[in-house]
Amino acid sequence: MICLGIDTSNNFKVIGVVLGEKSELESIYDRLLRSIKETKIHTSRLKHNKRDLLIKTFYEIVRQYTNVRFLSLDFDLFKKAKEISKLKRTPKIKAAGIVLIKTLKKIISSIPLTIDLIDLDGEFVSFEVQLRKYFHTLTYNGICAQLADLIAYMNFKGLAKEPIITKVIDF
Repeated sequence: MICLGIDTSNNFKVIGVVLGEKSELESIYDRLLRSIKETKIHTSRLKHNKRDLLIKTFYEIVRQYTNVRFLSLDFDLFKKAKEISKLKRTPKIKAAGIVLIKTLKKIISSIPLTIDLIDLDGEFVSFEVQLRKYFHTLTYNGICAQLADLIAYMNFKGLAKEPIITKVIDF
């Protein structure tokens, strides 16, 4: 089963994305949790020493998983939504959903795989009605979204490096 996990940092200015076979993502997730002795990953809420250990462990183990991709997208969702909202006279939240869907479609179309599950952070719930029109299998706050939380956090803090691919999204 191919899973796409998505989370955001800095009020939707950075989006972290993980993509891969769910079993491999589960393995990474389990190893990371064991390293920090926690029950879930929410990077910004961890104490400094656990956060550092989490990031260090991520970079130590991630190269063993060749069928997993990590992306960090730099773009300001609400800034772009504001532009679209003015142009199309659409409510800002609906315009943000349009931008989000365009971004997800762009990511998915660049991947030669069929995605079976999209796992989102809870911050995306306000876009659920729009998202379900295009993506039928949505879950929230699962392991894929938690891994994406780590990716988004590392990019936001300037710690993202190989194998994380950072892209600036422009429309």
